[in-house]
Amino acid sequence: MKNVLKAFGVFSMVLIIGFSFTACGGDDDGDSGGGGGGGSGGTFTLTDIPSQYDGMYARIKYVDYGVSNGLLCGYKSWNEKTDTYTFCRISNGSVKIPMRNGFGKDAKGFSGNKTNTLFRVDIFYSETGGIGGGLFFQASRASNVTFDSVTFSNGNATKSWNDGY
Repeated sequence: MKNVLKAFGVFSMVLIIGFSFTACGGDDDGDSGGGGGGGSGGTFTLTDIPSQYDGMYARIKYVDYGVSNGLLCGYKSWNEKTDTYTFCRISNGSVKIPMRNGFGKDAKGFSGNKTNTLFRVDIFYSETGGIGGGLFFQASRASNVTFDSVTFSNGNATKSWNDGY
């Protein structure tokens, strides 16, 4: 009887460990795997955001930075099942937005060195948005700020709201 209990205990531990690994997949939240936007990439940090936008959400509208390089986007995560994007929360006048090369299931973390022109950050009332006609759905947009240029180093860049228009 002791051997049966030991075997059951070992089997239970194997199941628990196995389920814990499968629960960490990124297919639903876009942080890794099939959820899009996976891989290690840099961040775009926006500072000096006016206080009326604290608690709202931001994302980078995609920027075409060359046919061979693809599209540069910034958002928190993507849910493949619902085709919904989650944006990054603005707090204390700042937001950090993970950068991605592309959007949706084909997105990869962006870690390159590049200067982008006409770079736009959109501010939303809501945390999530869908897709309409191939572009981010913008019904809940509160504002935006555009920069003439943003230079990324190893996928990272920082800009002040005051530098934009």
